Amino acid sequence: MSVGAARRKKITKSIDGEGYSTYVATWDVFVTDPEESMDDVTLASGLPGWGESLSFGSTINPYAFCNDKFADYTDQDGTNLRRIVTCKYTTKRGNRTTLNPLDEPWKAGGSFALGTRVTGIDKDGVPIYTTGRERKYFDVPDGYDTLQLEGPSTSLSLSQRAQAVARCNSATIWGLTLRKVYLAQWQWQQLFHEGNDYFYHRLEFWIKHNQWNEVWLNEGTREYKSGNAEGQNIVPIIAPNDAGGRNFRFLDANGVLLTDANVPSGIITNTTKVIPEFDFTALSASIGLPNPIPGSFV
Repeated sequence: MSVGAARRKKITKSIDGEGYSTYVATWDVFVTDPEESMDDVTLASGLPGWGESLSFGSTINPYAFCNDKFADYTDQDGTNLRRIVTCKYTTKRGNRTTLNPLDEPWKAGGSFALGTRVTGIDKDGVPIYTTGRERKYFDVPDGYDTLQLEGPSTSLSLSQRAQAVARCNSATIWGLTLRKVYLAQWQWQQLFHEGNDYFYHRLEFWIKHNQWNEVWLNEGTREYKSGNAEGQNIVPIIAPNDAGGRNFRFLDANGVLLTDANVPSGIITNTTKVIPEFDFTALSASIGLPNPIPGSFV
């Protein structure tokens, strides 16, 4: 049995309402056996492979890809030795761009999650209070950017995944420096292709440009003493009679009550790193996480 080289027949083109182009190209393929395998026919010399760009004589479009291939019999001469192979090309990309799922490029997407938070600190990190030293609090918009990345890998380490989820970055990635990226979700699925398993991942990162830290003011109801008559070092703050029972007061760097003369110049803003860190750049070697993200990102 043998399969001859494909011979070009014709090509047609259409454009849909969204401006995408579709081409339908046909070839003749002659065989020496009426029972020739259709699998061999679709692999005849001169035919495009699945996912190849269009090149049919003088009709060439590097952005149109073969995503459908069909072979059929024709019995015009009664020999049953002629096949017609039809390939459909389109410039509209689907979910699959290659035959091997492991060759699929990683895809990126994003959004913004908007919420609110209560704050008593202004944009410059200064506490907000009245001239009578009463704290003021406001509901303000708050949120973070999201980045979704999805793609395949040949393997998966559940141990590494456990170390990475619910962590923020310890190294610069995608141009974002320390503690600006938080891995909120990592979904994965084991799939099979031609008898071999692989993994498909969907990761969601939250991006905060002022870092994933907790910002708070150095204030409390107790202050540090070197030692009072009872030998205590940490004692309650006694509110003065004209303070209306107020006992939440600002403290200096040593934990000592600030006098009104030193407020607000002596107020201390603290930053606490509560969320653990992980080096997300390590995921590039293990699951192929893109770094940098492919595309026209700047």
